Amino acid sequence: NQIPEYVGAPQKRFAWLIGFVLSVVMFFIIVVFEIMTPIKIVICLTCIALLFSETAFGICLGCVIYHKVYYKSPKYCPGNACEIHKKHDIQQISKVQWIIVVLFLIGVAYMAFVDKVTITTPKNTMKCAAGKCGSSMLR
Repeated sequence: NQIPEYVGAPQKRFAWLIGFVLSVVMFFIIVVFEIMTPIKIVICLTCIALLFSETAFGICLGCVIYHKVYYKSPKYCPGNACEIHKKHDIQQISKVQWIIVVLFLIGVAYMAFVDKVTITTPKNTMKCAAGKCGSSMLR
């Protein structure tokens, strides 16, 4: 007894196209060319992020990308997720917080570039030449 929730077809088609392109690329990388590359991990993480955002939060990231690419407002988004609301500032960063961040970055830069600690290693640490140590040295 649920009321159907209609979703706009153009943005969903675009989201499906993203998934299809990612799957075709993975097919060629894994099956056809058998390439071991970190691109596979990036593609898999992208797919997981797209799927998880829609299933867990009801946000179709493909629809959001559709809006950015085509400059068209998507219609019939599930749960009115595509409606743009005016953002309210949650927190303003104060001058004291900016000063703390700047001083921290200056301190990190000072430790990284100015205050370099040189590590010296002893020159002659071996007591005998390689392969010429007697059995008395092993005891």
